[in-house]
Amino acid sequence: MVPPPTENVGGEGKTEDAGGAAGGQVTPGGSLGLALPRMTVLATCQSPDGPPNLITLSWHSPISRRPPLYGMSIDFSRASHDMLEALGEWVINFMDCKDVKSVHYCGTHSGRKVDKWEETGLTPEPSGVVAPPRVREAYAALECRLFHSVPLGDHTWFTGEVVAAWRREGAFTDGILAPSARPLFYLGKNTYDTSGEEREAF
Repeated sequence: MVPPPTENVGGEGKTEDAGGAAGGQVTPGGSLGLALPRMTVLATCQSPDGPPNLITLSWHSPISRRPPLYGMSIDFSRASHDMLEALGEWVINFMDCKDVKSVHYCGTHSGRKVDKWEETGLTPEPSGVVAPPRVREAYAALECRLFHSVPLGDHTWFTGEVVAAWRREGAFTDGILAPSARPLFYLGKNTYDTSGEEREAF
């Protein structure tokens, strides 16, 4: 297990609480905390005339193969929400567990107040098609352009068409994620884990 980062402060991040260790019924409000673990990624976005921002996500998913669509859920209050609506382009960056502190920082601090690139030391790298940069440290990245968006509750679901995709050399072998790529999984309450060494193929 990856220990919780020491920068455990309030900010952009919101934790989900499914209750204590006792069994039994969970409140509807805490039910989303049962859908764990979830792969945690960084999305990069920007406004048409502003610098790029980083936002930590665990609410994201592939949607379609033809066309290739990938979606993510963003709280209305986030700085990134306004950027996504304004430009309609972003990059999903799949991060290694070694970058857990940087990923956590980006999820608990607002881009309205700090430069997350400077504070984390993550490296912006020009994308091939869209305006927002990729994160050089990511083992894979999806460049997306807005296909559809819809407000749902207190979030907007942004569906993007994947217009370019990248992977780090050695991160995949014959379509299988290699052991050298250690994805980051959110366990709840600022705690993260990564994939184990044991694997089974069927």
